[in-house]
Amino acid sequence: EKVAAVGDSVITMAVLLVGEDHGAHMYATFMEKTAKNFGYGFVLKQLPETATQDEVVTALQELNNDAAVHGILPLMPMPKHIDTEALIDMLDPKKDIDGLTTYNIGLVTAGKGGFAPCTAKACMAILNHYDIPVEGKHVVVIGRSQVIGKPVALMTLGAHGTVTMCHSRTPDLAEQVKRGDI
Repeated sequence: EKVAAVGDSVITMAVLLVGEDHGAHMYATFMEKTAKNFGYGFVLKQLPETATQDEVVTALQELNNDAAVHGILPLMPMPKHIDTEALIDMLDPKKDIDGLTTYNIGLVTAGKGGFAPCTAKACMAILNHYDIPVEGKHVVVIGRSQVIGKPVALMTLGAHGTVTMCHSRTPDLAEQVKRGDI
């Protein structure tokens, strides 16, 4: 429905890339090739490592206000002097491709839709594909990132699983994992 609402215009995603992180540059290149292969538009808004918070905010606001851009992905990591949390919450929730805004996280948490990060959705799709029921199971999630760990925990909790979240400071991680059904 949302794709149909775009009409005849080309669906376009924008990537906001700040700094010189090699992995982020590689990911941006991959996304550009993938978008072109599927006939989507792609905009790369690249700023130098030395860009100020205000410059990055201005670049994001330009993308938010651009009607030709339908989705925005701020690539991480950004330089340490950039307040990424503040920046992410300035992202238009309707254009938040990775479900990073507090608004979209809230919708996912409440089970009311929103954009969930694609990696977390992929984890749930794998469980569904292999007919692995989550309901009534003990699910152990390793990691607590906003993009994977927390959304997977929330989605499995929403599917009526009992969730244990583990991370780098979890004592006896191996024992925790053994206790899990999933």
